Amino acid sequence: MSVLRSRGPLQARVADPGREGVDLWAASYPGVWEMLSAPLDANGKPRQGATLMFFVQDGMVKACLNDRDEQHTAWSAALSVGELLEVLEKGLQADSLEWRRNKGQIRGKQKNSG
Repeated sequence: MSVLRSRGPLQARVADPGREGVDLWAASYPGVWEMLSAPLDANGKPRQGATLMFFVQDGMVKACLNDRDEQHTAWSAALSVGELLEVLEKGLQADSLEWRRNKGQIRGKQKNSG
């Protein structure tokens, strides 16, 4: 028996996410939250927020953290979502995540820049 229900056709609705979830994220994983939501970089210049994608593969929870502003991506894996968020938080604060250039974004940016 599934715990998920069928949503049927999508309907337009106004979302009210509230502040509780945001406050929990910000308090528990401040580095991850800042990476995702900060409108300014460390120098006070406008920046794009990062994106974070979770998925499960071979019994592991995996994440792709995409720094759209710097055009880098970091991948991590753990046994649970909570553990994975801790890994990302510690990696961001210690500047120890293994960042790789996102070649697709770089090529696209170079093509559009002139």
